[in-house]
Amino acid sequence: MCALLLRSPALDEEVVIEVEFEQMEGDVDVLGLPPVPASCLPTGLDNRKIPTYRWFLYNGRRYMEATGIIVNTIVEVEPRVLAAIADGRCTHGVPAPPVYSIGPVIPSTPPVE
Repeated sequence: MCALLLRSPALDEEVVIEVEFEQMEGDVDVLGLPPVPASCLPTGLDNRKIPTYRWFLYNGRRYMEATGIIVNTIVEVEPRVLAAIADGRCTHGVPAPPVYSIGPVIPSTPPVE
């Protein structure tokens, strides 16, 4: 999700403004991940007319201002995605802030039944 969030401002620029992601044919390129069918994008990123879409773009830009990004994963599970973020493939060649993988983070108490 972090790679997609960082990539969202660039995707917004790359896709013709009259076309919604939900109407796109083919796949969306989120570097470090296999091609993603446009119909599988998270709700909110598939429709430019709703506030959630603007939230994705805003936060995708704001992540670039951070001094670091913490993600709940381990490098061995997602090496390609973390490398794509680190070397700027998700952000138009601009290196993203350092990504700190701290996972897996799991609840310390069992769920209440």
